[in-house]
Amino acid sequence: MTLFWQVILFSLMGGIFSTIGGIVLLARPDKLRKLSFWLLAFAAGTLLSVAFFDLLPEAFVNADDGGYSSLNVLQALFVGLVGLFVIEGFFSSLML
Repeated sequence: MTLFWQVILFSLMGGIFSTIGGIVLLARPDKLRKLSFWLLAFAAGTLLSVAFFDLLPEAFVNADDGGYSSLNVLQALFVGLVGLFVIEGFFSSLML
């Protein structure tokens, strides 16, 4: 089996399993309410890991081309993380 067909097969399997899981969770709203926090945290962690493992090394490589240093990249990362933490704390205090 070629790589193309493997990608097609596993994409279809992922889509089918995701649809089945969504239907099962929608059929049981009590379970959906309990799991939604954990599923949202998993999705956010996945997006952050993609950013750190894929985009951040590229930012270090391309920083010199734009006239920035690696320290500027780390400073921007720190300001972004602290800013998101503050915004999240602000909105979670509004929900209480």
